[in-house]
Amino acid sequence: TMHEKVYTHKMVKAVEYMLTDALLHAKDDLKISVCDSDGNVKGQYSIVESVNKPEAFSYLNDSVLDLLRNSTDQSPGMVKARQLIYRINNRDLYKFIGAAVVSSLEGYLWALSEEAIRDAIIEQCSFEINGGAGVCVPDSESD
Repeated sequence: TMHEKVYTHKMVKAVEYMLTDALLHAKDDLKISVCDSDGNVKGQYSIVESVNKPEAFSYLNDSVLDLLRNSTDQSPGMVKARQLIYRINNRDLYKFIGAAVVSSLEGYLWALSEEAIRDAIIEQCSFEINGGAGVCVPDSESD
């Protein structure tokens, strides 16, 4: 189907994940300004606050990427968001390194810490962490 060929394509998903990460990094620092009919600023809202403010929510469109790209805010979140937008523009996208079905873990994952979840997934999938990147190795080579 069209959906499988286009919307779930690995490059489309990589951009989607990078945009999501950029917005998550900028969620508290990027402010959406709402003005009255005279051009006076009525309020400024973060991305998170804008979801509950219809007058600000209407500005959450593709122009947010331009706001991120052109921002001079040096907060860590905004810097990271700009770096991700830069990477998207230069096609330096996230790389797919593998997939694993973790349905046997699903029942108890929600009660675990992030570190415990990572360790359980790594153990089940026979992943070794090598310099910060996951490298899949067959069970016979993981000793």
